[in-house]
Amino acid sequence: MSDHALAINFDQIRGDLKAWNISAASKRLRGKPKAAKALEHAILQGRLDLMRSDFDAVIKALIPKVSAFPKAYEARVVLGRALRALGRNADAFRVLDVMATDYTNDEVSTAEDLMWLGIGLHLTDYPKNAVTVLEEALQARGGGTEARVHLANLFVSKSNFRDSDNLYAEVIKSEPGHIGALLGAARIDIESDRNYLEARTKGLKILKSSPECVPAHNLLAELDLLGEQPLDAIKRLQEKSLRLAPNNPRALTLLGAAYLILDDDPRYEQTRKRALALNPRFAAFFAVVAEHAARVHRYRRALALNQEALTLDPEYWPALSNLGIGYSRLGDDDKAKEKLEEAFEGDSYNVRTYNLLTFFYDKVIKEFDWIDVKPMRLRVHHREKKILNRYVPPLLKEAYAYLKKKYAFAPQTPLHVEVFPDKELFSVRSTGLPRLGAHGICFGHVITSRSPSEGNYNWAEVLWHELSHVFHIQLSKSRVPRWFTEGLAVYESTEGRDEWRREMDPTLLRYKKEGRLRGIANFNLSFTQAKSFEDILVAYYHAYVVAEFMVERFGSGVVRDLLIGWGKKKKTKTVFADVLKLSLKEFDAAFEGWLETRLSHLEKNFEIAPQRYVEKAKDWISAATKTQATTSDKVNAAMALYAKRDFKHALLHLDSALAKDAKNARALALRAKIRLGTKEHELAAGDLKKLLGIGLNAPWIQEGLAFIAKVGGRPKDAASHLKKAIALSPQSGELYHMLIRLLDDLKDSKEAFAWRKKLTKIDQSNIKLVINLIANGTTQGASRDEILRWGEMGNHIAPFSVEFHMTFARALVELGLKDRARFEAESALLVEPTHAAALDLLKEL
Repeated sequence: MSDHALAINFDQIRGDLKAWNISAASKRLRGKPKAAKALEHAILQGRLDLMRSDFDAVIKALIPKVSAFPKAYEARVVLGRALRALGRNADAFRVLDVMATDYTNDEVSTAEDLMWLGIGLHLTDYPKNAVTVLEEALQARGGGTEARVHLANLFVSKSNFRDSDNLYAEVIKSEPGHIGALLGAARIDIESDRNYLEARTKGLKILKSSPECVPAHNLLAELDLLGEQPLDAIKRLQEKSLRLAPNNPRALTLLGAAYLILDDDPRYEQTRKRALALNPRFAAFFAVVAEHAARVHRYRRALALNQEALTLDPEYWPALSNLGIGYSRLGDDDKAKEKLEEAFEGDSYNVRTYNLLTFFYDKVIKEFDWIDVKPMRLRVHHREKKILNRYVPPLLKEAYAYLKKKYAFAPQTPLHVEVFPDKELFSVRSTGLPRLGAHGICFGHVITSRSPSEGNYNWAEVLWHELSHVFHIQLSKSRVPRWFTEGLAVYESTEGRDEWRREMDPTLLRYKKEGRLRGIANFNLSFTQAKSFEDILVAYYHAYVVAEFMVERFGSGVVRDLLIGWGKKKKTKTVFADVLKLSLKEFDAAFEGWLETRLSHLEKNFEIAPQRYVEKAKDWISAATKTQATTSDKVNAAMALYAKRDFKHALLHLDSALAKDAKNARALALRAKIRLGTKEHELAAGDLKKLLGIGLNAPWIQEGLAFIAKVGGRPKDAASHLKKAIALSPQSGELYHMLIRLLDDLKDSKEAFAWRKKLTKIDQSNIKLVINLIANGTTQGASRDEILRWGEMGNHIAPFSVEFHMTFARALVELGLKDRARFEAESALLVEPTHAAALDLLKEL
């Protein structure tokens, strides 16, 4: 035996395989092992070949080994995976089922063997038994990390994200770089949390240390697809995943999905044939492509793809479950329930299937009624029907008529609008999972929404917004980019009611200055790579402003033309060139110029941004301590220290800077902020006034002076400063609230009322504000039209508020509108049947 054979380190090879270090593992496995190690060598070579998707090599090498060593369970699992990858499921079952027989005969006891058996049971579609055995592996001596990851993977495959998340977290806590756990946690980020940025972070972390990790490349390609960047996905799949593993099933599937999204039918067909040549029973190919088709609103294509999957494998339960979900999103409840029940019978472990059946189709659906709103149908809960029937149908009819006229287009039916009184039920109905952070969702034919019984949002705006999506999706034949349909739907809501206009110009300006606004080519990433809730809000608002610019610059007709262009399977750059006669870069430049003009009034406001200095805080602080430190160095260090909440040392640097330059604006501003926080009000006022003296102004300066005036017992001066702050930032709702509170304290009801009227344009979901306006409208000289408009606003926010209905009813009586007053009083009674004041008012009327 050669010396090289003696040098093979199997522990190192296992480490290489675990780290997806394909090249290193390949080199180490080239030597000839000792005879006693031949089996382990073959197993590890098989694992390497499996990673490289050389399934034939795995089968050829391991079939004789499994015959010779029937208790080699790791070899059985590797061989079983290869056989299944080629569609040889019956052969795989025979190889893997031996382990279950051994277990029945009490011949499987070690933690490692239990783990392999658990994986085998999962592969052969015995999830319940697999869970039992994997949990047994965790309890056995020596059981741990790998069994925990495999159990979590099983849970993820059944959409049980709660239990899997806990398991992955335990692994990552003890082993932060564990690839399997990171990949699994990223899957939860995508499918449950929809936190695509965090998933990408995990994928990049893996590739930094393991650049040959095919699943990580697949993960990033999938994220490109979710961000509507299919060309980037194709590039990564071809240059990374499929170069490292030419027959990797997941990579081929994602490649097919990318070509389908691009409407590249020849390449999709080529990829489909390639996948089926690998595995003639490759049902997962069609099921996964269907998931991506559904994500871009191609629900009917998704149905057809899932049906193709079931033609290949009638017992591929994920496709059957998704088929049921697909029918539900097209408004066919009978077929949805039928398919979900079939899926549940075959796989009772799938959480989405279970949730939809248990919490909707099996029981809860019977608690809902349909209301005819031709050509739509409105589904509402029994207990909310009487109230919602009064207010929702008229709004839906108005929105539908407006959009139909605007687009000269009538959407294909069915058109269902479903309103759910419980947010968890809304979430399960929409996605099969709880905790969906949205008010409404559009599936092209079906709109799901939370009920206004929660009373904390504008339900009418939400439904108008979602109904707009119906027109966008259908007119574009499900090819409208996400950024455009979201921005356009927000814009069209403002066409429905002016008070629904969103106000975020100051925030948009900040993002613009920080270089965080994307151009059209990459706009969707603003949604899929958002780092915070604010990022999401800005993405919507930015898209809305783009839509506003389009209509203002090119006319409202271009919107329809753009949608039709996408419907002809044209790419965005082509659609823009055809309709707007601009390239994407030219459009971005034109919008940039328009936006600068729009935001120019805010550009005059003086701002500082200490948070920008956190990243290089050590450098700034170090520079400020040097002998040759400049005034600017001192201020930069103070900014960093302030952001780190070290106010004491920040002040030392500011005092030093101002000793050299008494009019340094950044230093004065930061010192004023610190002094406001430490309640040194007069000193803070001095700094703020110095800023005004050198010609600088901003809402925060006036707000600071207002606060100082208020605590100093000068409310009129405080009110004056707040008015100046509002003039500088007319969209800042909190400034209005502060001013109104001051005016209320001053007993200046007339001016407070006037400012409340203005606030309705900013704070659009505040029922207390609406009630106050209606209650005092007559005494404050409000017009009839104003009171009626506020009444409509109230019904759009809180139709289940008895206080609102009674306030509005009394105002309608004063206006002499007794029939309408009676209607609102009756609404109050529908919410609270024994409400004494409502009963009295109806008797009076």
